Amino acid sequence: MLDLTPLAPQFVARVNGVDLRRRPDHEDAAKLRQAFLDHKLLVLSAPCLTEDELTVFARTFGEVLPVPQGLVHERLTRLVHDHVVEMVRETAEPGNPCNAWHADSTNHAEPEMGGVARAVELPPLGGDTLFADMTAAYDGLSATMQAVLEPLRAVHDIAVMARPTQPSGARLAELHERFPPVEHPVIRTHPVTGQKAIFVNKTWTSHIVGLDRRESDELLLFLFRQADKPEYQYRHRWHEGDVLIWDNRVVQHYAVADYGDQRRVLQRLSFKGDRPA
Repeated sequence: MLDLTPLAPQFVARVNGVDLRRRPDHEDAAKLRQAFLDHKLLVLSAPCLTEDELTVFARTFGEVLPVPQGLVHERLTRLVHDHVVEMVRETAEPGNPCNAWHADSTNHAEPEMGGVARAVELPPLGGDTLFADMTAAYDGLSATMQAVLEPLRAVHDIAVMARPTQPSGARLAELHERFPPVEHPVIRTHPVTGQKAIFVNKTWTSHIVGLDRRESDELLLFLFRQADKPEYQYRHRWHEGDVLIWDNRVVQHYAVADYGDQRRVLQRLSFKGDRPA
């Protein structure tokens, strides 16, 4: 029997009583989708799970995206399935874009709806992932600040993510040709629940439209710092076989780079999203 145990006051629940090796029946599938909306981050466990089984189970929540052509060569190590990549880290890289608060692919016109990660191999210590509830962060703002932010839009640009590598002008032009900058609302309304969430992040957001650079930088810094508040966070200490499913529309995450030269392997897949509004 499906059972939910909250793991933090604001969001996150552990799901028990589900066999991920089998497609959930209609009733359990509906409960899982509602739990995903209610808790924003679900924690499950499946020590013995094939990539096919992981993909079939993930389809309970939405359309699973194929791995984009070229992505493995640029950011990820190994393609293990049409929809699953293995992220292998044998050296923690504090400058890696994953080691900052972010939501995935917000530099796309239709960012991912959510993500799934499964722990395959873990360091003896460290390698946790932090998650932040950006709906709670929005709710924590004053009504005046919420009113100021509501009409604003921000540019999300791959150049922000690429900045630490200092790409040449030609390389940056190539990246922009493939991934042109996009505008999204600073405050996103969830398309199903109607809840509002802060939708800017340190990894992808360049500037706020209509403000001068200083105004934009200071306002973005204020908004980025909301994810730093422990009141809005959950820290997941991975165990092999853990499966995490999160709502990328309202949750940001941060991969902690504290495991030195130890090996860390996660499997990853993503859900098709829509245009933020």
